[in-house]
Amino acid sequence: IREHDSLSLGSYGRPRMTPRVFGSLKEAGLAVGERRVGRLMKINGIRPVRTRKHKVTTNSNHSLGIAPNLLYGDFAADMANRKWAGDISYVWTSEGGIFHSDRGSQYCAYDYQKRLQRYGLRPSMSGKRNCYDNAAVETFFKSLKAELLWRQTWPTRRQAEAAIFQYINGFYNARRRHSYLGGISLLAFEAKVA
Repeated sequence: IREHDSLSLGSYGRPRMTPRVFGSLKEAGLAVGERRVGRLMKINGIRPVRTRKHKVTTNSNHSLGIAPNLLYGDFAADMANRKWAGDISYVWTSEGGIFHSDRGSQYCAYDYQKRLQRYGLRPSMSGKRNCYDNAAVETFFKSLKAELLWRQTWPTRRQAEAAIFQYINGFYNARRRHSYLGGISLLAFEAKVA
């Protein structure tokens, strides 16, 4: 359990931890369930990092143009680079913040829309007060914040960028178990589909 806790960057609770531990212990002749794994985690002081209270950063009460919702919550695509999603999140460093992207006024701005057109992208925006329309991105940022960003401070933007890059490529895509993929990593899912 300690080994898998370390590999998961301390992010797994008992539902995600149990399948990881189960295979290892089954080989050793021990059968364990989720409740036992939970008890052992508690005894050893192992618990996932919990999230913080939600802070609203989007101002969608503006008079700028709103694009129609072309996805309607359907994030599945028949091939890569067909559907992109974005949101804004703030990563505070001692040097200032890093910018990332929803329906906020900045995405409705003329200059932003013009840039989308330049790259041949069609804009699509969430429905008003519909958190499910951008759920894929919201979920990713919640994981990124809980599993990495809220755990330490970042002296420089470069250090934050490097840590986020490592999190995405070394953990989130490669090793992190995703419940919507049946508890396997994104790389394992891609290999399975291919």
